Amino acid sequence: DMQRNADAITIAKKALQLSEQAKALQQATDINLFLSRLYQKMGDYTQAFQFQSAYLAGHDSLFQNDRLKQVRE
Repeated sequence: DMQRNADAITIAKKALQLSEQAKALQQATDINLFLSRLYQKMGDYTQAFQFQSAYLAGHDSLFQNDRLKQVRE
């Protein structure tokens, strides 16, 4: 199970890198949450906190973008 989690983290970090390069904020935000939960499951709370913080920042940006679109309409 630990090896599967480690493999998932490796793949998710690569996906995160690609989504950031593509400026795909929604996907990057989702991956940050996924990584946070994986690290929490593995007991690495420092990494879990870092990815949770990145998730919250992305979530806030998405929310603000949505609010701006609504105001403009």
